[in-house]
Amino acid sequence: MKMKKVVLCSFMCIMFSACQHAVKSNRELFDEQYEKKLKSCVRVMIDNADVDSLQAESICSCLLNNLFLIDSNFVKMPDDSLTLLLDINREKLEKMCNKGTE
Repeated sequence: MKMKKVVLCSFMCIMFSACQHAVKSNRELFDEQYEKKLKSCVRVMIDNADVDSLQAESICSCLLNNLFLIDSNFVKMPDDSLTLLLDINREKLEKMCNKGTE
């Protein structure tokens, strides 16, 4: 009986530590999601703004990278929180990323 408790306890410790290692950092999540978010942003800009694909990619890349610098938690935010973060930082991001696009 004591051996079963030791085995069970050991298993639980291993599982707990494995779960801790499985938690990804904001940087890891950002890097994994970057291409998908970049493509989505570019598609929206091309469809809704008068910019070509290279210009859209440049602006979107700037927006994503600077948004990560402002608050790296945006990679985990629900849509409503992300919208609020964008609204709060809209002017700052526009100034940073619209250089040379006017």
